[in-house]
Amino acid sequence: MEPANRLQNANGPWGQRTFTYDGVGNMLTDSRLGAPDAPVGIRRRNLELYGYTYNNANRLKTVSFQGNLVGTYTCVFRGPPPAGRR
Repeated sequence: MEPANRLQNANGPWGQRTFTYDGVGNMLTDSRLGAPDAPVGIRRRNLELYGYTYNNANRLKTVSFQGNLVGTYTCVFRGPPPAGRR
């Protein structure tokens, strides 16, 4: 079941995009297929698939492209902000 109020498909001069989400609304996949007449900077010949994972706090953990890990993210909690900076 897709979360409510989330974009699932987009079609336009850039081509086609399809998105999937987990139960809390985090984007899991973004697949992109460019239109042959799309502007050169966004023209794609093949399907491109981006994947995302999240930690237990629903913060972005990894990004992959075509099944290959391209980024890992961590969040370090350093305590509350100093007084006056909240």
